[in-house]
Amino acid sequence: MPGSRVLTVLISIAVVAVSFVVTNLALNYWGPGAPAPSAPPQSSETSTPPERTATAPQSESAAVSPPSATTPSVNLLPRSSDPGNWKEGYRGSASLGENVADPSGGNEARRINFDANSGYFYGLSPSSLPPNTTVQASVYVRSDNKNQIGLRVVNDSEAGNPTLCSVTSSWQRCTVKVTFHKKSSWVQLGLENRPVTVPGLDGAGGTIDVYGGQIQAGPEVTAYSASD
Repeated sequence: MPGSRVLTVLISIAVVAVSFVVTNLALNYWGPGAPAPSAPPQSSETSTPPERTATAPQSESAAVSPPSATTPSVNLLPRSSDPGNWKEGYRGSASLGENVADPSGGNEARRINFDANSGYFYGLSPSSLPPNTTVQASVYVRSDNKNQIGLRVVNDSEAGNPTLCSVTSSWQRCTVKVTFHKKSSWVQLGLENRPVTVPGLDGAGGTIDVYGGQIQAGPEVTAYSASD
């Protein structure tokens, strides 16, 4: 029918016109030969915000752990390994004997001869200590003919607490502890064989082998540390 043909022709013309308009718009927007924009690439991994770890504020007054009881302390007794080289205090009737084998495998122990009911042997530390200082004193001893000796630590104004120490033929460490309430200009570690000074001491004569004296400031006795 003539009317249908006319309608078809008109539709074709309209399609061509629309195509022409769209093409011109594209050229004006992207330019000739430019590809049409594409969607931004999608990452294959999901992005997660970094975690934030909360840190508690540190207190300036946080307590510091006290040192271990086994922490070595400074030995205040000079030349501690060899009693023969100690700067002596009063010796009385006690006398130095020969060097003998020490518990460390050397030959620095010293034999001390004691008369019955008398005699004392002291090593002197010239260290100055403030008032109310607790002092630990110790020494290694053994004997073939005595079974006890007194151990004592004193300063220039206080007598300290004498301690009765049992002695055998094997090396053992005797210790004594005292708090000096007054300032110390010097401190002495001593072996006593006078019953009048050490309650319970029998005062028998004989010899004591001595090694490794130590004088230290602190609440607990620590491992022996040799001094120069």
